[in-house]
Amino acid sequence: MRKQVKSIYTKFLGSLIKKGNKVAAKRILDSSFVKVSAKNKIPVYLILNKIFSKLDCFLEIKKIKIRKNLHIVPFPLNSRRQDFLKIKWILESAKEDLRKVDFSEKISSEISNILLNKKSKILSKKDYIKKQALLNRSNIHYR
Repeated sequence: MRKQVKSIYTKFLGSLIKKGNKVAAKRILDSSFVKVSAKNKIPVYLILNKIFSKLDCFLEIKKIKIRKNLHIVPFPLNSRRQDFLKIKWILESAKEDLRKVDFSEKISSEISNILLNKKSKILSKKDYIKKQALLNRSNIHYR
């Protein structure tokens, strides 16, 4: 279990690195996890497991054009793609936050919203994908 958490942490760190500055990215990520663990009284290594289990989405919807018609088709995801999408959603929602605070504060607020099941853009996006996949399951044959 710890090995899995370590690999998720390195993936998260790798996606956060800008212009090769790994030290700054590590500082941002560590401070955000420490803030969340202090706020929710959860150990740091359990935070990643809980986040990634709550954000589990096994389907992705893609738009496919066939004979001038656009079809929304659900596709199954492998584990690497799932991890990538979870990290991407967290970082996108933190970037969309318009408050003038540190980026680590934005990430920690998003993570705590996910942990506490508060209204979060990420959870609503996950629900939207599930809903669209159910509505368009008749288009599976277009895969």
